[in-house]
Amino acid sequence: MKLRKDLRLRHLGGEHVIVEPALGMEDLSNIHTLNDTAAYVWEALQDKEFTIASVTEVLLDRYDVTEAIAASDAAVLVRDFEKRGLLTS
Repeated sequence: MKLRKDLRLRHLGGEHVIVEPALGMEDLSNIHTLNDTAAYVWEALQDKEFTIASVTEVLLDRYDVTEAIAASDAAVLVRDFEKRGLLTS
């Protein structure tokens, strides 16, 4: 899977946000806010194919957590990206 190429992470007012490009700024109902960890992963995955295992590795490289916690967090994050429609196959 990959992140959608038409989406860009922006830093606005101390927040990490993604706005659907087709909507523009006139319709702010479809804004995706990411926490610092999700934003870090988003930036690390740009233009790359990835799996939950590779997301786990990104988390392990950055944070001092066990592999089990990183794998669980990676699965939750990927499911969230998928649910929001931020991924392509």
